[in-house]
Amino acid sequence: MTLHKEKDAMADASETDHDVVVHDPNGRTKDLGIRLISAVAMALFAGSALWLGGWFWLGFVALVAGIVLWEWNRMVSRSNASPLGEVIWLFFGAVYVSGAAIAMIWVRNGPQMAPVNGLTYGYTDLETLVGFILPVIAVDAGAYFAGRGIGGPKIAPKLSPSKTWAGLIGGGLAACVITVGSELWDFGPAAFPPGYTTTSILFAVLSGFLIAVIAQAGDFFESWMKRRAGMKDSSTLIPGHGGVFDRVDGFLAVFFVIFVVAVAPSLLGKAHYDAFDYHSGSDRLNRCIDAGPDPMCSGAMAGRSVDRQFERSRACGFGSRVWCQIGGGG
Repeated sequence: MTLHKEKDAMADASETDHDVVVHDPNGRTKDLGIRLISAVAMALFAGSALWLGGWFWLGFVALVAGIVLWEWNRMVSRSNASPLGEVIWLFFGAVYVSGAAIAMIWVRNGPQMAPVNGLTYGYTDLETLVGFILPVIAVDAGAYFAGRGIGGPKIAPKLSPSKTWAGLIGGGLAACVITVGSELWDFGPAAFPPGYTTTSILFAVLSGFLIAVIAQAGDFFESWMKRRAGMKDSSTLIPGHGGVFDRVDGFLAVFFVIFVVAVAPSLLGKAHYDAFDYHSGSDRLNRCIDAGPDPMCSGAMAGRSVDRQFERSRACGFGSRVWCQIGGGG
């Protein structure tokens, strides 16, 4: 009983780690300098890998996934689970983290994962940033400011005393700014089909709030794991920020959902287009322009600029049933 009380006390203290900034008696932000330096270093490291893409992005994601799995196993080992329970937790962790990592690589590098003849066929660095990464960052920022400024009822005070319904709504609205902006800008995943309608705008709004719910669920899930293990942070690898898992919990949840709904079906051969049936960018471009035998790309190139044609060829090679079906019709 004493052990559980100690764990609960530690877990309660941990809920202030990343959502509430701690101040010292003089009113100065504690460890602000260390947190800022760590944040800048993380941004430069991740941003460089995203910009370079290819093997750099693959290696970066693999490194992050490996560290998160180490932190996951560390928390499981301290959770007093039975031997069978530990095996189940470790298996689930491998599936969860690996699935999210595959989706991260898939989005940036394309379905072949690694460069082919020095080329990748996923989204560009800016498209990946705006379409997949910024919405999750916006959720965290919007939730923080709305939660601090408005407050109100807590979502699950036993899991995370600092998370409020106002914060969730604020995070959703912040994500909507990115998703709706992408739709209006006709950029990244929102570029297929081109243009926008009332329905597509409403879908972008729904996507923003869905991303907020998924990202917050990932945050709650990690908080629950830390509470079970009686840990404040997943590790102390990042000065002022805790562990890597603490920083990417929302990203893992969002990309794992992408893996389940988009990547896994393609890997299992359930996509209408064989995502691996290509040789080079020009070959795939010509196949889409000529319409060829593949109905998924029929009509997709009509009246498009060369740049738009290449974007469409990449989308058809990406193996997404939804994008190619919609885009192929108009």
